[in-house]
Amino acid sequence: MSENMTTAIPVKEIVANYLRLYGYDGLCCPAYECGCFLGDLMPCDGPNPGCVPGYAAKNDDGDDIIQQEKPRWARKVAGNENS
Repeated sequence: MSENMTTAIPVKEIVANYLRLYGYDGLCCPAYECGCFLGDLMPCDGPNPGCVPGYAAKNDDGDDIIQQEKPRWARKVAGNENS
């Protein structure tokens, strides 16, 4: 192996770093209505091609979920209700 080669970083770690860097809470796949949090990222053994970054929210039953849109309360906290 060449000295110039870097250590390979697993895709799961690359995705987790990206999500943290840009303030996301996990991944969601709107087509399948599923999502995973950073603490349990990709329990399905890999991202589905339809997975997108998402934000933590609560559904109508009060369950924790990941959704594509930033929750209204989070937009207000950030000072920009139009985000």
